[in-house]
Amino acid sequence: ARLFAAGEVDGGVHGANRHGSNSLTDCLVFGCHAGDEAAGVTAASEQEMAEASPGEIVPERADFAALQRLMWEGMGIVRDEAGMARLADDLACLPPSDAQLMAQMALAFARRRAESRGAHIRADYPAEDPAWARSQVARLKGGDVAFEPTVL
Repeated sequence: ARLFAAGEVDGGVHGANRHGSNSLTDCLVFGCHAGDEAAGVTAASEQEMAEASPGEIVPERADFAALQRLMWEGMGIVRDEAGMARLADDLACLPPSDAQLMAQMALAFARRRAESRGAHIRADYPAEDPAWARSQVARLKGGDVAFEPTVL
């Protein structure tokens, strides 16, 4: 609820092989749709924020420069499990924020997908695995990332 995304951050309609021009078009088209939807959603009240469970709404601001550096080092275009494990430890040391939560979610997806696909290369899994030709869905449950079963 109340999280809207468009362009590269949502996977887009082009999957792992999205290119700049496709991504920009995605941002314009789907960004407009996301904006229209977001405009119809009311902001959380002070009471809702006070009653939110951990991981739902985290109002603290993130150090985006530090987070960007950590994400690039641990989960850039070429990644492996050792680097992503270090990234998990580094993310756990940051103060909680929405950005840190999203980084942890992205990391959980990347660690689970044991293959290379499109422009995302796992040095420890250099080939595509046909079993991973599917989407992943996860939700936060009790502050942890819980993956839902997916059907091919």
